[in-house]
Amino acid sequence: MRLSCQRFLLLGVLGIASCATTKPSIDIAEQTTLANAGDPVAQNKLGIAYDAGIGTQRDMAKAVMWYRKSAEQGNADAQNSMGSLYQSGDGVPKDSTQAVYWYQKAAAQGHTVAQNSLAIRYLMGQGVDKDAAKALYWYEEAAKGGNFEAMRNLGEIYASGRGVDRNSKEAYKWFDLARFYTQFSRDMNLKWGVRGQLEKLTKEMTKSEIAEAKQLANEWSKKYGQGKSN
Repeated sequence: MRLSCQRFLLLGVLGIASCATTKPSIDIAEQTTLANAGDPVAQNKLGIAYDAGIGTQRDMAKAVMWYRKSAEQGNADAQNSMGSLYQSGDGVPKDSTQAVYWYQKAAAQGHTVAQNSLAIRYLMGQGVDKDAAKALYWYEEAAKGGNFEAMRNLGEIYASGRGVDRNSKEAYKWFDLARFYTQFSRDMNLKWGVRGQLEKLTKEMTKSEIAEAKQLANEWSKKYGQGKSN
């Protein structure tokens, strides 16, 4: 099974910032020595190496072993990876309850990818009872940490009225924030999907409603982001 983009993004710890095709190198022997000594960062790096086949053959049994060792020591990246593995059934039996368990641990440490994934689980009722309020909470926590997908997901929730009252202004606010913060993102599907949603909302909202929504976006960004203006 191909390494998921979500876990590949964690290669940032090895110098990769996006889902690129070029893989970094890693000294397996050196990292193994550190990992065997109990270093959770090295353990997570080995998990990534065996997961992606970096500097060694891909081996999901070893990837899971090292991710788990790191995760059990509290490494949030490894905890998120464990959640992703259980969600997809890659290297472990597919288990939504275990996915939620690990996402919760990483989310509690401020891991925005895990927070976004946990929100999805609450929204869909996968591995946990459906709870729209908790889904919104974790989406918003992820958004505060700069997670673009969470911003987009919040826009979609308010645009569709899924689990909340439909609110075009809130939907526009979140899509506008996602548009602003994804300007330099390499994820073209996310970028253009957000812009398409904004165009759709623009056709059904008045100019004053759009102005109010943009003001809400500005106020949120000044409080949680780096500030923006339209």
